[in-house]
Amino acid sequence: MLSDGCGSEEKISVPSCYGGIGAPVSRQVPASHDSELMAFMTRKLWDLEQQVKAQTDEILSKDQKIAALEDLVQTLRPHPAEATLQRQEELETMCVQLQRQVREMERFLSDYGLQWVGEPMDQEDSESKTVSEHGERDWMTAKKFWKP
Repeated sequence: MLSDGCGSEEKISVPSCYGGIGAPVSRQVPASHDSELMAFMTRKLWDLEQQVKAQTDEILSKDQKIAALEDLVQTLRPHPAEATLQRQEELETMCVQLQRQVREMERFLSDYGLQWVGEPMDQEDSESKTVSEHGERDWMTAKKFWKP
């Protein structure tokens, strides 16, 4: 028999140590104890639900921040194709500037009746590979001096 919350007795059947039918045991349960326990458990459950809600909100907020930061990283990260295109444009600009400089130098030489002769490409390549024992290009043996 269970308590109905009004101070009634509860009967529980406990097995006898001698193998007999069970000896009835009764226990007095005060009604105020049940209501205090129920209030405590309700309060504890409400607190835990609030904690779960707060953590869920925090996780959602952090997920949104992470997504926004990932988008920003993708926006700011140079794409390989764009970087290659930018490098190509830089090299083309440098090439045009160097061509202009060579034309100006040739024009300067022609003003004095001179002409740039230069050296054959294979000779320039072999001379540019002249390296000293310290790993630096040896300018004395490179033979890049003016020849009359």
